[in-house]
Amino acid sequence: MGFAFQQLSQLGAPTVMTNLWNNGKLERNMISLLVDKNLGNLGDHVGTLYLGGYDPSKLHEPIFHHPVITGYVEPKGGYWGLKATGLHVTNGTDPIKLVSGTNYAILATSTPFILVSKKTFLALMQVIAPDRLHEIGTYDVGMQAWLALCNTMPVFPPVTLFIDGAPYVMTPEDLLFRSSTVENLCFFAIGGLDQPTGQEPIWILGTTFFQHRYTLLDYENRVVSIGRSRVD
Repeated sequence: MGFAFQQLSQLGAPTVMTNLWNNGKLERNMISLLVDKNLGNLGDHVGTLYLGGYDPSKLHEPIFHHPVITGYVEPKGGYWGLKATGLHVTNGTDPIKLVSGTNYAILATSTPFILVSKKTFLALMQVIAPDRLHEIGTYDVGMQAWLALCNTMPVFPPVTLFIDGAPYVMTPEDLLFRSSTVENLCFFAIGGLDQPTGQEPIWILGTTFFQHRYTLLDYENRVVSIGRSRVD
């Protein structure tokens, strides 16, 4: 089930969420999503989905609220688009700022990857694993990724992604996941995506971004609220 707004549905047909809300099946016009590796096998991004509200016991401070914005790819506002304002690497005492300014970032549950521009991805690799650049390959059409044997992956520093200036830290554990089809093959969860020439950058925030977080998608107010999650 997709979570996008009705503007993106084929021929403008009502989405599952639209139908549930219009027929009075939900207390609130909202979805909440908790993703955590601890809910499944090592390397899995699994979680729980709550339609029509959220579980307050799972949502903890700090909580950040982000208004949904539009981008040139969908000016009508069909995606859960956010304003990404930075990408830093904590390597030593001072963070290395790889990206600043405004980047249009789309929340997506259809991929585990966080996708940035190929230029940004290569700059990130130069910082965290400069001797492993030869292991970068094409994972999918228009996308580059770092794949390696799990037992040979080096230790690398945390990466912080900023949304509207709010920091979201991703640890090395968060940024590695195992292939479900090839034994002992690991993916680095940030990849590089071809960007349209002359257009604003597009980032895709897949399920790795949701890791250890409780995310509330408020359809009525067009706001994304994100806080720390707790798994009992």
